[in-house]
Amino acid sequence: MISALLRAVFRNLPVYGLPTVLDIIAKQVWRSATIRRLRVGTLTLRLDLANYVMRNIYFGVFERDLMRFIAKTLRPGDVFIDVGANIGFLTAYSYAHVGPTGAVHCFEPVPQYAEHIQRIAHEAGPGRIIVNATAVGDRDGEVRIKICGPENIGWNTIVPGFMNDDSCTSLVVPMTTLSGYLRARQLENVRMIKIDVEGAETLVLAGLFAFLDTGARPVIVTEVTPHASARLGTDLSAIVARMRSYGYQAMTFDRRGIRSIVRLPMRLIPVNPLTLDTTTDVIWRPS
Repeated sequence: MISALLRAVFRNLPVYGLPTVLDIIAKQVWRSATIRRLRVGTLTLRLDLANYVMRNIYFGVFERDLMRFIAKTLRPGDVFIDVGANIGFLTAYSYAHVGPTGAVHCFEPVPQYAEHIQRIAHEAGPGRIIVNATAVGDRDGEVRIKICGPENIGWNTIVPGFMNDDSCTSLVVPMTTLSGYLRARQLENVRMIKIDVEGAETLVLAGLFAFLDTGARPVIVTEVTPHASARLGTDLSAIVARMRSYGYQAMTFDRRGIRSIVRLPMRLIPVNPLTLDTTTDVIWRPS
């Protein structure tokens, strides 16, 4: 009862900072596993309110700007690519917008999280949500991923030295490139690619260039993590120049002034990825 009441309140409050409030409540109310079901379109997610990320998803305070942008951009019949899909919330959300005539192809290398997506893929039906239990980068092969959950289940990376935590574990997982995958699948109507890979975004973009060379121009939403590029040995300025050569303009969500506190209608503003000093959502919008 209290979960449903709080959800009705939090998902409609037009302010940021609500995850902090939820953390305070959680320490008193959800000290152990508390599973709730969340309907996302026609699909159902099982979420543990004792977990930070799942709790934010359930109460409607997770990636609100990105969700609005996805809803504004996707249309029935589109293909959505979800790189770093985690437990599949944005996979399910995007599927609600592309519908049964479209498809969602997602990539999640952490086995226990990919299993969550497999459940909703089965619910959606054959060929509608395609789950790839692999990492994505600039080459085919294998890579070691560090897993630093379980509280923040999105805190996993293939960037060496990016996360230093004694509680982290690691394993070797397969890796592919988006260009190779999209070429093999001969996918059409790729409307949007979302990339959330905790610092390895430049590798994913580098592995996408061959696809962009064909003339395809999907909207690309990615985090940019400036200090991770140096650890990878990639040249962020070269990546940005290549994206600009394809006619892409870098935008970000406007969170200046009052917008850093109050959730107003979504607005995009130009951004220079080379001047960023913190992890920032960047929308690469084609001309």
